[in-house]
Amino acid sequence: MADGRKKRTYAIEEQMDHISYCPHFRQFVGWCTGGDEVFLMNNEFEIISQSRVPSTIVLADYNKHTHEYITVGPGYFVTWAFRYGARHLIPRKMNRTEFKDNNMFSHMVLEGTASRAQKIFLSVNNSAVVYNVFDGKQLSYKKNLHERAITALAFFNPLKYLITGALDGTIKIWDNKWHVQMVFVGHTGTINALDIYPHGSAIISASNDKTLRVWNLDTCDEVDRATVDEPVTNLHTTIDYDTFFTYSGTTVDMWRIQHLFQIHTSVGQRITKIKQTTHPNFTTRAVTMSRDSSVRLVSPISGEVITTLLLHPNKGLIDVAYAIEDEIMFCVLSNGNILKVRTDTNPCRIIDEWECEDEKAPFVL
Repeated sequence: MADGRKKRTYAIEEQMDHISYCPHFRQFVGWCTGGDEVFLMNNEFEIISQSRVPSTIVLADYNKHTHEYITVGPGYFVTWAFRYGARHLIPRKMNRTEFKDNNMFSHMVLEGTASRAQKIFLSVNNSAVVYNVFDGKQLSYKKNLHERAITALAFFNPLKYLITGALDGTIKIWDNKWHVQMVFVGHTGTINALDIYPHGSAIISASNDKTLRVWNLDTCDEVDRATVDEPVTNLHTTIDYDTFFTYSGTTVDMWRIQHLFQIHTSVGQRITKIKQTTHPNFTTRAVTMSRDSSVRLVSPISGEVITTLLLHPNKGLIDVAYAIEDEIMFCVLSNGNILKVRTDTNPCRIIDEWECEDEKAPFVL
């Protein structure tokens, strides 16, 4: 991965056109589009076992959050568990769907959580279907998200945003209530791939127009662009890792992200107040309050936003106190209520709210 040199060539026993690495087990799973078997392989690509699926395979991927494997095909999707010393793939849950050959899924992406509420997003034409991964129940079916067919999906976990790219070159950002948060227009060809930028609130897109572009989710702008010799088929990034790769045809390109310095940190809203922590045993952090009642913890050294508290603007945020040692933040609202918030997750998590019986009573924080 460091220099891109080929290390070794392996001859695989069965025909496959997709292989997924399962890091928790240090094994690979392979399958062939239109086939009905998945092959579990060791790190030498030797087949350990094979399992038959209920129909042909159209989509499949490793669920790194639950350490399971998921296959999708006409009329079903199956979650597979690694059993018997991780030497066999056994169906944990087989789920039937109404989507078959004439109305089949084309792309999939998973929500970044290991909870039983984890969602899988599947695109079909210009629409999206959402299922619960654990129990297989269909949660929603949102139609006509784009004018043209959806050609790429990604999921931005910190804000629980679904990102969709389409045949017409548009990219849309959706919140968990299917409200459009922003639309990126600039590509002149089909969106072939989307992934999360390794550092900060941004995404990378690859298009048939032979460009890679970086879009900032805080400023809603294109912030970087690279031109390639041929359209990128797909790309993959790793959070907090400066190297990512793209591939097209028989070529794999390694890209390195260069950071010189960051003078400004964009928060997307006008800042009304900034506080700085002074605890002698912890790294300094800046606490910013914005006009839209949002709060952000920022590293003064790197400028990175560590975590964000998003409140409804009508809440009327008045003041904030941050206990860095306990990763707890207290927020006073205009109605006198006080929120108790955990800051060790992104976004922040409200764990309690104390109501004020007398809104006219003075407060000190």
